This record gives sequence, C-alpha cells and structure tokens, in this order.
Amino acid sequence: MVDYQTIFQFLQTVSIMAGIVYYFFVLNNQQKNQKLTATYDVLEAFRNEKYYYNYLEVLRLEWETIDEFWDKYNTPEWQSKWGTMFQHYDGLGLLWKKRLLDLDDFSHLMGQGCLDLWVRYKPVVEDMRLKHAPDYLCYWEILCEALEPILKDKWDKAGRGTNNSNNQHR
Repeated sequence: MVDYQTIFQFLQTVSIMAGIVYYFFVLNNQQKNQKLTATYDVLEAFRNEKYYYNYLEVLRLEWETIDEFWDKYNTPEWQSKWGTMFQHYDGLGLLWKKRLLDLDDFSHLMGQGCLDLWVRYKPVVEDMRLKHAPDYLCYWEILCEALEPILKDKWDKAGRGTNNSNNQHR
C-alpha cells in the first residue's frame, strides 16, 4: 500500500520537472524574440533612405591603391560614411556570433550587400589592422566567412553559378 508521504514526494518530483520544462520553453521563447528583434533592427537600417544612399555611395568609391584610397577618402565626410557601414556590419557580425541574429534570415535580407562591401573593402580593413588594431572589424569578417557558402549555394541553386562579388555594382 502507498502511503501519503510517497505520493507527496512523487508530486514534488513531477512539479520540479514541470518547472524545468517550463523554464526551457520560456528561455527558448526569449531567444526567438531576441533574434526577431535583431532581424527587425537590421531591416530598419535599410529602410532608411539616407543609410541606403550612403551604402551605395561607399560601394561605388573608386581607387587603385590603398594610398590612393587614403588620399581621396580619409576626410571626415567620407570617414563618417564608410565608417558607419563598417561598424554596422561589424556589429551585425557580433550579434551573429552571440547567436542573436539568424544567419539564414540575414542572408536573405542583406547578406549579399554585406559580402559585396567586405570584398570591396577587405584591403582597406587589412591596412587599418596593420596600422591600428589586429582585430579591427573582425566580426564583419567572421560574418562574411559564414555568409559566403550560403550565398554561393543560393547562386548555384538559381543556376547562375558563382556570384562575382567583386564590385558588381559599379
């Protein structure tokens, strides 16, 4: 025969297990909400006409050598434009690294733009790393390394072969 103490212990165990399961559901839901918020913030940037205009301007800058880039575009006006873009993508890379940004969603929304800008400006970033900090904009680079195979796969599935990100927007 089962006594009341055994029943009480069984109910306590079931209650604790139910609490743990509930906690994991709440935690999972919070993570989904954080990713959704981050994705929405990504969209907000490109809904801003001035931001998008600056993005296109920065993408279309022309130079032959790193020295020429610094001679032409190392002014407060240009630094604010390309610096904003660089920091924006580096921040998105950090969000992705912290698992707050869904890479598949990002690849659909603005992954190609991120990668195009990285391919175009990688020599500039590498020069900045040599002069200032070896890990400068490292999260942007990590993000692009993760995006590249996803975007290549999308181009392959579309039957267009490999996308040439080397400044196709000029």
